[in-house]
Amino acid sequence: MQTAHVHLETMENPQNRINNLIKLGVDKDTARITAYTGNRIAYVCQRRVMNFAINKERLTRFGLVSMLDYYTERCVTC
Repeated sequence: MQTAHVHLETMENPQNRINNLIKLGVDKDTARITAYTGNRIAYVCQRRVMNFAINKERLTRFGLVSMLDYYTERCVTC
């Protein structure tokens, strides 16, 4: 799978949104529906398609660490 660097704030028009969502592995029809919801970033980020496209594994590959993983690794002692 190809790595895609996508920032939602920089997607200026719906066609760019569609192309970037497709790069993240979202099918074309779902990408089109999501892209034409307008500039309501909070609404788009809460959509199930975004949870699929930008998941924990992908964020880890980008170098971001989950707060839960950080806490359990550093602070929890058994």
